[in-house]
Amino acid sequence: MVTMKITLCAMVLSVLMLPTVLGAQAPATVAGRWEGEIGEKGKTEHIVMVMAVEGDRLSGSILLPTAELDMGSGSVKGRAVQFATVRRLGGEVYTFNWTGTVTGDVIAFSYVDEYRQFPMVKFTVKRQK
Repeated sequence: MVTMKITLCAMVLSVLMLPTVLGAQAPATVAGRWEGEIGEKGKTEHIVMVMAVEGDRLSGSILLPTAELDMGSGSVKGRAVQFATVRRLGGEVYTFNWTGTVTGDVIAFSYVDEYRQFPMVKFTVKRQK
């Protein structure tokens, strides 16, 4: 009888905890349009990110007043977002690695070039509904 009660309690607890466990592992929903301000050294510009997700693969584009960049090698794992962009600056080609953390309708991003020749840039974007 005691064993049956313990087994029953364990089953009830397992069922009650299932949504919490599954929710912690579910990838963030990042598909859609996101906007914010990005800049460094006191200068900012408007940034628009349009993202699509298939499984854990992320693709999309970044629209800046001075450039349009494609997202490559992107992924979404839990609340973590990452991708790379390639940009030509002053005749040189640079790859920038972007990482972000999703919290509700906000993504806190940072990016840095692959050789760390430029300072890390941090900014946030908000989901557009």
